[in-house]
Amino acid sequence: MKKNNNKDSKKDLKYCVIASILTMNITFIVLSSIFFLPFRRKNNKYNLFSKNDFCISDEEVENIYNELEEKFRIDIVSSEKDEYLLLDAIDKNESFNKNKNYLYKQLFELFKDNQYLCKEEVYESLLNLTIYYNKIKPFYINKNTKGVYLSNLNSIGTFTKDSNLEVLFHELIHCIFNNCDKLPRFFVEGMAELLTNEYFSNTLINKDQDTKSPFVETYSYIFEVSAVKMLCELTSPDIVLKSYTLNNMDYIIDNLTSLYGSREKVVKAIDILGEVLDSLDSKTKTKYSLEEIYCNCMKIFDDCINNKYDNENDKISYYYNENLFYNCLFGGNCLKNYLLDIERFGIDYKVYFANNLKTSINSYYDESNDMKKNEFSLLN
Repeated sequence: MKKNNNKDSKKDLKYCVIASILTMNITFIVLSSIFFLPFRRKNNKYNLFSKNDFCISDEEVENIYNELEEKFRIDIVSSEKDEYLLLDAIDKNESFNKNKNYLYKQLFELFKDNQYLCKEEVYESLLNLTIYYNKIKPFYINKNTKGVYLSNLNSIGTFTKDSNLEVLFHELIHCIFNNCDKLPRFFVEGMAELLTNEYFSNTLINKDQDTKSPFVETYSYIFEVSAVKMLCELTSPDIVLKSYTLNNMDYIIDNLTSLYGSREKVVKAIDILGEVLDSLDSKTKTKYSLEEIYCNCMKIFDDCINNKYDNENDKISYYYNENLFYNCLFGGNCLKNYLLDIERFGIDYKVYFANNLKTSINSYYDESNDMKKNEFSLLN
């Protein structure tokens, strides 16, 4: 009788465990559905583009231009018409609410500086985007996460006390470049933050006022940003932007291979770079030793930068960001070490993508850059 009771007890326990797991899964699905209810994608609205060409009549397009000219109180020149039509998607989307007035200029410059964007996809994404602010963060969202873009739902959620435009802009970058499934995590987040830093902070430089630099505005993805800047120096900002926009790392890999010679080693170097940064992000120990990181990653990049430039001053920005990247290898001290570097060497004011910001910042920071270059010359 005892044996049968034991069997029955084990059987009951098994059913209880299965029931508990099912209950937890159902609860999670229900909670997720409730929370993400505001994120559910709306029915597709009418897209003005089809494969980057207009799919409406010339008269309809002209009417939209007239509406935009009246709204922005400008005369739209022919070379900027497509970018203004992309702003039309924001104008027609009620989810942007009052925030749209703060985003037009920055997004316009972002569109204008990128020749690789698919206008059809960008217009549709922005037109149908849902934005939701929630002060109560769900239990399954990382405590440090301030915002999230859900590509399958084309929705943005922010979890700040008040709607934070800088967080919103970062997530909008993910929305605009929403086909990044083939790119490393560090590259996707580093590019989104770097573009946010450059375009969202694209303000007039004033010597008499404290202004944000284009290098670091927040402590978000600081090492990922440094890694992306290294890739910009190793290849070019245009190649990096092309890889990001077209969801293809091969443009970067091919360019580095032409400098180094071995595609296999270049691919491994980028993989190690990503693994190290992912380990830092997840607060886990990297599987590579410092020696492996140096020999199979940083030495590869150093050889590339040396093959690319003869002038030592042309390498300064690369080595500056390489130094910041090395700080992410030292566990809990990484941010402290990073801040010490900033305090010691200042900030690298080089702008990579925002053309207007390049013009406004270069003349002001020439003297500061020369001082920093002299300090680095003493170190190398």
